[in-house]
Amino acid sequence: MSDAINISILGASGFVGAELIKLCLNHPKINISSISEPLLKRFNLDKREEELMIGTIRNRDILREAKNELKKEKIDRSYFGELLNEHQIILNKILKISTPKIDLMLRSALQAGAYGGKINGSGGGGCMIAYCPDNPTEIKHSIEKVGGKAHIVNMVTGTQENKEVINL
Repeated sequence: MSDAINISILGASGFVGAELIKLCLNHPKINISSISEPLLKRFNLDKREEELMIGTIRNRDILREAKNELKKEKIDRSYFGELLNEHQIILNKILKISTPKIDLMLRSALQAGAYGGKINGSGGGGCMIAYCPDNPTEIKHSIEKVGGKAHIVNMVTGTQENKEVINL
């Protein structure tokens, strides 16, 4: 490919990101590679740009570690919580997308016994998750005490058949 375009993808999420990657993968003149922290040294980034890229790369790596943990028969709850907390630290301190209210709700949840937690979404909407399989009611109350609105969400195995027949 003499006229090829070389691009590195740090990560892509959501529908738009997935569609972008599909377009690039199917384009005959685009070569795609993944970017890593050592590769960043080849770019002429200022300190803040490099900090943002390294934070984003680390969050990608945390996601991969968390996905591997969730595939296990028995999840190491403490480790999974630590991954959530590390991800939140990067989102808050480096990428600067957390909010004071989210930080307060997360601190309250952790003090009440949650294994970990992090902001959810892009950071502007005020949504967070706390991983608390052992004591969800206590964590819910701790979040509400500091002004948050909390819901307990349980994991299920996926779509299941309901054998009950309802005649109308």
